[in-house]
Order: sequence, then C-alpha cells, then structure tokens
Amino acid sequence: MPVETPALALEFLLVASESFTVNAVQTALKEVGASVECAPSLDAARNLVASHKVDGVILDVDIKTALDLIARMRRSKNARAFAFVCVKNDAEEAVALKGGANALLSKPLSVEAIAAKIGSFKSIIASERRRYRRHDVTLPVVITLAEIAYPGIVENISQGGMAVRMPCLLPASSTVEFSFDLESGTSIEGSAQLRWASQDGLSGMEFRVLPPRCKDDLMNWLREQVAD
Repeated sequence: MPVETPALALEFLLVASESFTVNAVQTALKEVGASVECAPSLDAARNLVASHKVDGVILDVDIKTALDLIARMRRSKNARAFAFVCVKNDAEEAVALKGGANALLSKPLSVEAIAAKIGSFKSIIASERRRYRRHDVTLPVVITLAEIAYPGIVENISQGGMAVRMPCLLPASSTVEFSFDLESGTSIEGSAQLRWASQDGLSGMEFRVLPPRCKDDLMNWLREQVAD
C-alpha cells in the first residue's frame, strides 16, 4: 500500500508589537501544526509580506498599518496569502474586512481562540497552497498585450498561474495573451491577468482562460512534477 506523504506545515508571518500576542500566536500555531516567522520591525514586515512566500499573515498592529501591509501583500507573490487581522471593536472589524482581511481575531486574544480560528480555515488555506504550488522552470514565453508581443521567460508555474521575467513592466491588472512550450514540446497558450510585479522585472500572472486541451496538458504536467 502506498504511503501518503505528509503535507508540509503551513507557514505564517506574524507582525505584532506586544509580547503577549507573539507568545499566544506561536503557541496556537504550534497546536494546529503550522509554523510562524515574526517580523522584527515594521520596515522588515513591509519587505517580508512582499518577498517572503507564506501561506498567511497575522497582523496585530493599528488598522491603518494593517491595511497598508495587506495592500502590499496583494501586489506581491503573496497575493493569495490569507490575512488574519486582530481587532478591538466593531468599527475596526468593518474597516479590516473592507480593506482585504480574510478573517478577524477579536481582542483580548487567547491561545484557544487563535487556534480555533486558524484551525477552522486551515483546509481552505491548504487548498490555496496546493492550487498555487509553484514549480521552477526556465521556458521562453511570448506575452501579447494590445497586439504588441513581448518576449519573456517563465520562471515558475502553478495550477493557478505563472511568474514571468520580462524586459519591461506591464500596466497593473493587464489581461494578456501568452504562449509557451513545456520541456516536452507541448504548447500551452491562453490568457492571464497581471496580479503583481517587482521592480526587477518579475511579474505574477493568474490564468484566466485556458483552452481545454491546454488545461489538460498543463494539469498532467503538474502532476508529473509532484510525482518526480
């Protein structure tokens, strides 16, 4: 009988200034089988939410700072990360949800409440991780926007999209056409939407339309990568 490989632990980034929050979150995440990295400062947090791939973030900062961090995260490789925001009252709850929070942690915090809340979303977060699990590649690609073709290199692919290095930055939220060949020679083409871009020319694109044949071929290829 084949042995099922255990899933990798979910990874979270914690941004908090209170030692009680840090200790409570660390204990709670350990209970639900997840790991956590604590940002040492707000400046570090601003860099980490954009550059360090995580499954979720937990924010115990003022609401304005929390919304800024969520906005940075949504424009980065962590666009799909789950955002938990600690709130003190109904007014903060409304602002946090409107600003992009996926779930709320009501203060005063407790280990039990944190573990229960994160545990209730664990399967959803894990499902997103599987959908956007990246596989590193180096594949030439042609990106077309407004009938102008741009050359690029696909650096990683997931079920939901790809990261492409290009010689220029395209407008935010652009919908583009793309075409590339897998190592086997199978052609994959379709449309994608630009979700994030870094100043060094790397752009994250979410697949929007894949013809049935291309979707099947890509899914088969992704399954082969997991099996290897």
